[in-house]
Amino acid sequence: MSLNSLESVRYAIKLINNFMSLNLKRFIFIIILVILTAFGAWSYTAYLKPKPLDQTPSPQNIIKVSTSFYPIYAFTKAITEDKIELNNITPAGAEPHDFEPSAQQITQIYSSSLFIYNGAGVDAWAEKLAQNLESKNVKTLNLSQKLVSQDLIISEGYKDPHFWLDPILAQNQTDLILDEIAKIDTINKDFYTTNSKVFKSQLQDLDAKYKTKLSNCFQNKAVVSHDAFSYLSARYGFEIVPISGLAPESEISLQEISQITNKIKTDKIKYIGTEVLIDPKLANTIANETGAKVLILDPIESLTDADLQSKQNYLTKMNGNLENLEIMLECK
Repeated sequence: MSLNSLESVRYAIKLINNFMSLNLKRFIFIIILVILTAFGAWSYTAYLKPKPLDQTPSPQNIIKVSTSFYPIYAFTKAITEDKIELNNITPAGAEPHDFEPSAQQITQIYSSSLFIYNGAGVDAWAEKLAQNLESKNVKTLNLSQKLVSQDLIISEGYKDPHFWLDPILAQNQTDLILDEIAKIDTINKDFYTTNSKVFKSQLQDLDAKYKTKLSNCFQNKAVVSHDAFSYLSARYGFEIVPISGLAPESEISLQEISQITNKIKTDKIKYIGTEVLIDPKLANTIANETGAKVLILDPIESLTDADLQSKQNYLTKMNGNLENLEIMLECK
């Protein structure tokens, strides 16, 4: 083979190699392009595909209910359990007679579907606030207005607001609360009705226990820190001797203190019922003067932090009151 022929062959081989190299690069580029195009199409399809519905209720759909202070909260909680967002405005350890809500707490009430309060003066701030709530689409329930008027005791010219301490009236309040809750959450009406029946059965048992335990007592008078137990005494047949009036901060004169001291001595009353949330100084002073002993008789207007930690509730508190009333009234 001549030199020229050899050079021609070499040149031809070089051309072939260059062509093959160029096609290989083009082939790889095409493969990458196809992959990227396919991925882009899949991503776009996935973006357009409907997302599965979130089964968790949105915050806007959660039913919110606010209560003015503890007993109402307790009755409402027994009915609703965790079906609603239930907020008790008066905090643990606070005395509702002189409590005033913060701006944040008032905002919380305005965001509720229903506001339940006691009325008759014990939560005066709630009565004032309720006048504006209806115009803001917040339903209100004033329990003192809904209870049958003949069930309410008039003391010092005012309605006595402490009707939650009567297990029979507590059942009536439960019915009133159930009616309003069922109106704003019709879907869970059966659930609420069932819970209401269970709670009312517990209140019926409580009533029966009070009747039995307080039916045979030597003493028929109970001295207490403030006039919160008239419904309880009227229901179970004993007399209340209050040191102060319907509100625990009510002022009392030296003459009135002298009269109570004389009554304790004359009627041979051995015990004075005082409360956790008010200063026991006056009760202790009278006890020292008369030789009486001091026991706790709780109006259950609020629970303390210690109560919450020890899992206390309305029913356990009422049972505790019964135990101390048996002692105070010297029951057999």
